[in-house]
Amino acid sequence: MSAIVGILSQSPVKETSLQGMRRVLQHRGQLVSSCEKWVMNESPYPFVGVATNESVASNVHTPVWNTNHTKMLAYYGDIYNEDELRAQYALCTSGSQLLLDIYDRVGLQSMLNALDGAFGLCIVDTIQNAIYLIRDRLGEKPLYVYQNEQTILFATEYKAFYAHPSFKAVLNEEALSEYFVFRYPVGDATWLKGVWNVTPGHYLEISVFGVAKHCYWQLPKARPNHLSKEENREQLKQLIYKSVERRSRGTQHIGIQLSGGVDSSYLCAMAKTYLHKDVSTYSVTFEGAEVDESKYIDYVNNQFGLESHKFDCKPDDFLSNWKKSTWFFEAPMNHEGTVTLLPLNRMAKQDVKILLCGDGPDESMGGYPIFRRIDAFHRDLFGLRWLGVKAKAILQGKKHYSSLEEHYISLHQFIADEDIKRLRPNEYKRDIKLAFKKRLQIMRRHRRVGDFLHKLTNFDLCTYGLEVSMRTEKMALASALNVRSPFLMPELQEFIQTIPPTYLTDYKLPFMRGTKILLKELCAEEFGEAFTYRPKIGLGIPIADILASPVIRQYVETLLLPSIRERGIVNFEFVQNLWNDSKSKSISDSLIEVLWCVLSFEIWAQMYLDNNPITYE
Repeated sequence: MSAIVGILSQSPVKETSLQGMRRVLQHRGQLVSSCEKWVMNESPYPFVGVATNESVASNVHTPVWNTNHTKMLAYYGDIYNEDELRAQYALCTSGSQLLLDIYDRVGLQSMLNALDGAFGLCIVDTIQNAIYLIRDRLGEKPLYVYQNEQTILFATEYKAFYAHPSFKAVLNEEALSEYFVFRYPVGDATWLKGVWNVTPGHYLEISVFGVAKHCYWQLPKARPNHLSKEENREQLKQLIYKSVERRSRGTQHIGIQLSGGVDSSYLCAMAKTYLHKDVSTYSVTFEGAEVDESKYIDYVNNQFGLESHKFDCKPDDFLSNWKKSTWFFEAPMNHEGTVTLLPLNRMAKQDVKILLCGDGPDESMGGYPIFRRIDAFHRDLFGLRWLGVKAKAILQGKKHYSSLEEHYISLHQFIADEDIKRLRPNEYKRDIKLAFKKRLQIMRRHRRVGDFLHKLTNFDLCTYGLEVSMRTEKMALASALNVRSPFLMPELQEFIQTIPPTYLTDYKLPFMRGTKILLKELCAEEFGEAFTYRPKIGLGIPIADILASPVIRQYVETLLLPSIRERGIVNFEFVQNLWNDSKSKSISDSLIEVLWCVLSFEIWAQMYLDNNPITYE
């Protein structure tokens, strides 16, 4: 548990501002390390201050200088291959000191090439007269930056910026447009103008030449290997083993977020059977609800004799977690399931220090049903099936269906065109155009990635996959808990780029067997085919029941609806009708999700636009 904050300024850095930014993030670690301040000559931002928050007495991430005081390094997060790094470079240090020693010896690029971790990193090099702000390869940890004419601020969470007097919170209208189409913005931008998240696998270099962005890692071009299916499956298994071992290193008792699905269930098998760990599982359940998957969770726990803990989600305690989760997430709570992660992680914190989760395979290994559907359009009947879908879309006036890639993007759309029109009648055309444009820009960056399927999986990994990582990260640190994602080990993701696409997704196979093929085969070895190939519900929330509860209704009608009307960003009459229908549950699932998005945005806006989140209650 840790955090990093920093100020680069044209005027001397005030201790009160730096300490204030640290205090905002004290939920990520107590204030046990000192702040570092110094002057960088010949820099556009000569006055610099950096500080970290740290778990008590660890001092792993504390800012450290080399012996001649010319280079400084501080970071937050985790480096999972420290043992290998010490052996490789014949060093006996750890944490910030180990990374600084490696940087001092081999330079920036070689150091970054050697790291397996999830981190935000700051390096000050007075010899190069440069400051580097670095984010991990797959974006498991955020690193936010804010820049105006006088100052650059950076921090683990952007709420820390509110403690600096030069920061002004202004809504990013483009994020709003994307939200009401896809439920989240993509790319580096955030919900606030001037605030961005450093791109995964990139670093910012702040020098006499200004601020420059550099790429130090990206997924390699997909080149199918020549291994058999069985050899690919065995190699995948070995890499998952390697990743789980590294991410659970140093502790015998670990926790695993268990949904009952393939990904988290296989992690349980790997940790217990192959690594012989003591495993506790933590699951969200909905007793009596249609979306409850308790019987599959129980099956996994009983199979290996795991210690099971369950958080049963009830409407009455949902409201407080909804508001708390929004504060920690720093964005509208776009997925209802994220709300349940906060109490779940706090339950886990009582027992374990490390919690593993199954994020990643659905995006990187073609796990979603839409991959199978697009695979059919791409390969079946020389594309004739796709031409029929395209013709129908043209007749309906849907211009954003002009290519198969655009159709794939449209399948991610959360709110239908006609509902966006009713929700934002004056802005809906701009919303749709902008939201699709930003995603197409990302898709086009993957045109040369190799085969068609890997282009789509890579797109998912750097859009929706990043959104999932932020939910996991922020809900974990809200509970002062380390959650790690073994499937996101870079070496594993690089290997996935070499797996022939038909070993990942194949529309010719039966429905449940045609996605995430190799990983499901590994899971079937441990749990059997009936468990592995069943229809998966996913982490659904009985949101209609929750919104119909008296506690929620009083809160919405008293504190949210009046503010929604006054803010004027949506058609209030439409929202009011949805709200009235939700009381009797005479509302479709798609429309109740529209209502959820509107209410979630209003909760965030009251915290981060109308008030200062530092003092918001």
